[in-house]
Amino acid sequence: QIRIRKIPFHNFLKIYNDNKLIQSFAHNITNPFKSLPDFLIVGAQKAGTTSCYLYLREHPQIQMYCPKEVQFFSFNYHKGKNWYTSHAPLSSVIKQNTLLGEASPYYLLHPHTPRRIHELIPSVKLIVLLRNPTTRAISHYYHNCRMTRNKETLPIMEAFMAEEERVEKEWQKMIDDENYCSSIYQYCSYKRRGLYVEQLQRYYQYFDKEQILLINSKDFFSNTEDTLKKILSFLGIDPNFKFSSLKAKNVGEAKKEVPKSVYSYLDYFFLPHNQKLYKYTQMNFGW
Repeated sequence: QIRIRKIPFHNFLKIYNDNKLIQSFAHNITNPFKSLPDFLIVGAQKAGTTSCYLYLREHPQIQMYCPKEVQFFSFNYHKGKNWYTSHAPLSSVIKQNTLLGEASPYYLLHPHTPRRIHELIPSVKLIVLLRNPTTRAISHYYHNCRMTRNKETLPIMEAFMAEEERVEKEWQKMIDDENYCSSIYQYCSYKRRGLYVEQLQRYYQYFDKEQILLINSKDFFSNTEDTLKKILSFLGIDPNFKFSSLKAKNVGEAKKEVPKSVYSYLDYFFLPHNQKLYKYTQMNFGW
């Protein structure tokens, strides 16, 4: 005689979260009923991707991969398509004319993601939020300082000045070996993440311009409703949906006062790269 013992749901969740074998079984058994995304939010970090992800998740014609930052095309590509689609909702609960989306802002920076994305989902649409690279770098620095594992110990100017020494060798290793993952490059790429024209050029090698929507983060936060309408129109769904709240999400704590010399240093560094971006995209972002 078999006895079945009921357990509280929160206990079941703990068992599930702690047991990789059970997770693997659940992922594999449900994969035939899951789909690849129709669109990706690929970056940039600290440019509003969390807000964009959470806003779009509210739209009745959109469902999002969970959690945000699945990082398949960057860190987890070796795990294969089935691992990736295990993060999608079941096809049976996806309504007709509903789009699937995923958001991982490291995709914009990682050198191999454009090719990988194109190989798996060549018709995907890509949303790219771009923030003033100077303020983005400063926000990135303080984000690292706030992290529990203390990703940054150098003072702000020293961290920016030390970046090349920290990341250049890591970048070359990533180019030479596409399975190489570098946490140093991920966390210390304050300035490199703001070289948007180089990152976009890699994407335009594989995708048509009609597949890529560029959004100025300043517009996204100052005129959120109209910018969301632009994104929804790009995705081909109802642009007139009224979101419950347009309050910015995942806003960092107030920063310490940043010396003017830091702004001057970064503005000077990014100036030629910004000019190349404006010319390449035919868009003046006003930085």
